[in-house]
This record gives sequence, structure tokens and C-alpha cells, in this order.
Amino acid sequence: MATHASCALGGRDFSVAYFLDEGRVTAAVAHRFPPPAPVPFREALRRLLTGWSRPPRAPASSAPLPAGWDGAVGQGGPHEVLHSRARRRVRVAGAEFVLPADGTTLVLLVHDDPVRVEARTVPVVSAVVPGAHRALCEALARDPVVRAFLPDGALRVR
Repeated sequence: MATHASCALGGRDFSVAYFLDEGRVTAAVAHRFPPPAPVPFREALRRLLTGWSRPPRAPASSAPLPAGWDGAVGQGGPHEVLHSRARRRVRVAGAEFVLPADGTTLVLLVHDDPVRVEARTVPVVSAVVPGAHRALCEALARDPVVRAFLPDGALRVR
């Protein structure tokens, strides 16, 4: 039975979107965000006292996927990642990347300022949906370039 899913994990300054297909992670896209601008003390105090910590999230897009794409994370937003199982491609930051045919997992590291994407491959990450986060974090933590790209503790399995 074919399994296809898209998932994401992340924190305030990073996110990792990944795509599962037939029990393996085919692609993982790590995006590191620039640090947020400092908030003046009075504004921070006002937010704390009013219970407001950040603007509300925009509602998830319910728009259909673009033609030729069957999976998405962050659809329609500035950090959109599209996945095509049939075409074996991932689109990030307007560029398309071919999924490796050798059974490895494609890992894309997206830098924000200026926007550029660094492609790497890691040994295949086999995962079932309930254990996918753990398997992916363990595989990415073994790669020194990926580990250095993400903030400290980002790949800690909780």
C-alpha cells in the first residue's frame, strides 16, 4: 500500500518540512529564519500584560495545489515547499530539485538572507508515520553540515 504524507516540525527560528512515500522520507527541507527583531521593553511588557505574544497565524490555505504537485507544506506562504511524487521533484524558493533515484533522502538547506538553497543527500531515512519525526531527527543529526545549519537542540528528540 502506498503511503504519501507531508509533515513539519520546527521552532521559532527554524522549520523542517518532510515528505514520506512508501515508508521512507524522500525529501526534507530545513529552513532557518533570521532572528526576530528585538522588542522594546515597553512593547514587551504591554504584550505580556495583555496576553498577546505574537500576531495570529494566517489561516491555512485551502487553495488547490498547483498542477503537477501532490504535496505541500506552507502552501501559498513565503516558505512554501511543493512535492511531486510522479515527477520526483521538490520545489523550494522557486527552484526545483530532483529526488535522488539511489534511495537516499534529499535534504535542502534554505538560507534566508540572501535566499539560497544548498542540496545534500543523507542515507535513506526509513520511517512509519508515527515514528517519522524521531527517525528523521536522528538521521539529520548524524550529518555534520545539517547539524551545524540548524540551531542548537533543534534535532533533539523529545
